[in-house]
Amino acid sequence: FHFILFLAFLSQLVYAQQDPREFSHSMSILPFADSTGHKYYITWSSSSGSDDGEWQHDIYKQIALFDETGTLQTESNPVRYIGSDEAQEPVSAALNPDENIIMSVWEDGSGATVDNRGQLHKPDGAIIKKNWIVAGGAESQHSPSIVHLEKSFLVAYTDEAPPAEFAMNKTKLLDDQTGALLQTLELSPRDEDQWWPVAASDNKTHAFIGGGDGSNFSGSVLTFRADSAFKTPQQSYLHH
Repeated sequence: FHFILFLAFLSQLVYAQQDPREFSHSMSILPFADSTGHKYYITWSSSSGSDDGEWQHDIYKQIALFDETGTLQTESNPVRYIGSDEAQEPVSAALNPDENIIMSVWEDGSGATVDNRGQLHKPDGAIIKKNWIVAGGAESQHSPSIVHLEKSFLVAYTDEAPPAEFAMNKTKLLDDQTGALLQTLELSPRDEDQWWPVAASDNKTHAFIGGGDGSNFSGSVLTFRADSAFKTPQQSYLHH
């Protein structure tokens, strides 16, 4: 009888604990390797368990791998590492493969302003540089997308502060071991309204950053040389 009561209590306890993989979005998945083999660092935004579950998001992480049969396994339960029932979303992450250093970036609306923040850490969560403003100030800086180049992380984002007249896509080049700012580039015209950039790279010397205005998708190619990035003029690629 007591055992039956214990099982009933346990089932209620499990039911009450909300899985932070529910109510989630803006997932980023990074392959990496450690002494035990190839794994995947997964990070996402989730409103699970928050007081205002409809939109307040925090950022979680989990390490996953596949066994020899292709079955998905996880090393631990999901861990919340940014936020406390606040507004952190969406999240993007990139890997410095030589040092196994990840940089996570996200949009932070927990304070009076909306800023883009970053954190340098190892896949296991060990912090190298903690939770600092990558792009902030007047108006809103949001929608970050990050990739790795040879010696740097490149963070593309939307900036609504002057000199932009509406919203302008920009990028910051950061040292891939310290997070120090190396360069800032404007990617789209100041007098147009462009937002939500996406980025891709060859992890060495070239990256592509594109964004849209609701009708057109445009982009630029960036070449990395000697701690600096050089961009091509923005071109329009798709109209819809």
